[in-house]
Amino acid sequence: YEIQVLNGSEVDGEAGRQQSILEEEEFKISSIGNADKSDYTKTIIQAKESVDKDFLDKLKSVLEKSFVIGEMEELPEDSDSDVIVIIGSETN
Repeated sequence: YEIQVLNGSEVDGEAGRQQSILEEEEFKISSIGNADKSDYTKTIIQAKESVDKDFLDKLKSVLEKSFVIGEMEELPEDSDSDVIVIIGSETN
């Protein structure tokens, strides 16, 4: 599955930093960019229903090393990305 990483925190370059960390863990990043707003506190994982639960569990465990994770959200099946991670400002 390909992951789009979006920076929803006010920290410049955070999406790029997370891209490097996730790629080291063998995740495939399709793109990085800024989220629709920059005041997310919790990090949000959005995924299509068809995405494997084990894949999402591994992704969540990697992100939890750095960030507080919010509720998982479902993406519509016609979304361009399989998985979207929106990086929030709350860290562990």
